[in-house]
Amino acid sequence: MDDFKFAESLKNIRIDLGLSQQNLADMAGVTTCTISNYESGKTIPQSLLTVQRLADSLGVTPQELFFSNDSIKDIKELRLIDRILNAYNPSEAAMTIANELKDCLASTELPEGDKHLLASMTLKAVMVFYSGKERCG
Repeated sequence: MDDFKFAESLKNIRIDLGLSQQNLADMAGVTTCTISNYESGKTIPQSLLTVQRLADSLGVTPQELFFSNDSIKDIKELRLIDRILNAYNPSEAAMTIANELKDCLASTELPEGDKHLLASMTLKAVMVFYSGKERCG
């Protein structure tokens, strides 16, 4: 296991989502010092439960925290779309459309910048659509 990859991934994903170390620590049930130590590569989580809590808090899989992945999952806008949709309990049709878009972006050979642009535009559309709706739960 490459500790540096974990540290780099954790920090990059957290920053991409606009979370502070304190936000992530609160969400994952650890201290800010722990997050700082993980991100600096001084330590790594010693339990699978902690890894799962971090991954859940960031909306990624545990594997994405440890292994390089240049696929569509690295496009932060699509992770944000998933989080928005989950917060608002979308219809089956909305989930189908979001999943079809992600599949389309993953399978196309567009340059990475174009994928980010399309994902960003979709994120804006989802945010506009859900801006007037109440969150569930």
